[in-house]
Amino acid sequence: MIEADDDEKDRAELDRLRGILEKMEAKLTKVDAKAAKQERRIDALKARRDAIAARQKMRDRKADLRRKIVVGAVVLNRARTDTEIARWLRSVLDSDLDRLVDKALFVNWQAEN
Repeated sequence: MIEADDDEKDRAELDRLRGILEKMEAKLTKVDAKAAKQERRIDALKARRDAIAARQKMRDRKADLRRKIVVGAVVLNRARTDTEIARWLRSVLDSDLDRLVDKALFVNWQAEN
């Protein structure tokens, strides 16, 4: 009889623990779902951040290119009317251009005076 009571108590305790375990697993499933949702949100925010950074980098590169074009135009224009600047420019081009493709652009170039 004592064994039967102990068995009954053990079954009741086991049932109680199973119920607790089921509730905890349900809560864990909800927490996992929330965590997955937060991870997706973090991934989306990182993607937005990266896209914004890429657009800014592109704008910066465009602005830098535009500055180079404007400076080049100003110097070339000034070299057409100022022989000292024309000589300086020719000297700088001869000494600083390393790539053949860049040098080829200026082989026959002469500032118009």
